[in-house]
Amino acid sequence: MDVPWFSDEQIRVHMLTLDQLSGKADIRVVRDTAGHASENTTAAYFRNLPTARRLSSINLEFQRRIDSTIKFQIAKERNTFSDKFDPQYVDEGLMFPIGDGTSCASPFDPPDRAWIEDGFCNGKNCHKGQGCPNNKIVINKSRVIEVWATAKYYASNWKALLQKNEEGFLTMHGPAMIFNLILKDYIRSSSQWDLVKKIVEDYDE
Repeated sequence: MDVPWFSDEQIRVHMLTLDQLSGKADIRVVRDTAGHASENTTAAYFRNLPTARRLSSINLEFQRRIDSTIKFQIAKERNTFSDKFDPQYVDEGLMFPIGDGTSCASPFDPPDRAWIEDGFCNGKNCHKGQGCPNNKIVINKSRVIEVWATAKYYASNWKALLQKNEEGFLTMHGPAMIFNLILKDYIRSSSQWDLVKKIVEDYDE
C-alpha cells in the first residue's frame, strides 16, 4: 500500500490538535493528556497549518457576522443600509441595543409574533407588564449614556407624548419611563458610581 509514513511525533501532534479542535477539552486538559509541564509547550503543538487555517476561517466568519449584524442595526434608521448586508450572517446571539440602555437577545424571535414588523421585533413591549424575556441589561459605557439620554428625553417630552397618544403612552412610554428611573437609580447606588458619574455628568446639568 502506498500510504504516507507518519512519525510517532506527527501522530501525537495530530491527536492533540484534534482533542483541542473538538471543543471537548480546553488547553489545560490537553496539557495533562500530553504530560506537559507548561501550557506554553502544549500551545506550540497547535501552531500548525490546519489550526492556522481553522482560526483564520473562524475570524473571517465572525467578521461577516459582526459586519452584517451592525449593518442590520443601522438599517433600522437608515434605509440605505437595508440591502447592504447578508441576512444569513446576521447573528441573533449578538446583543442588539434597544436605545434605552438595555439590549435585545433575539430581535428576530419575540415572545409574541405579532410584535414583528419588517422582519424583526418593533421594540414596543420591552418593559410592558413583566417585561420581555429577550430584554437584557448589560452595563457598559454606551448603555449608561443611553440610560441618561433616555431619562433626559422623557423629562422634556413626557407631557407632549401623553397628550399626543394617551394609550400609547400608558402601554409603552409609561413602563419605559418607570424602568428607566429604576435602572438609573440602581446605577447611581452601585459601587461603580464614582466612575460612571464622570461619563454622564453632561446629562445631569
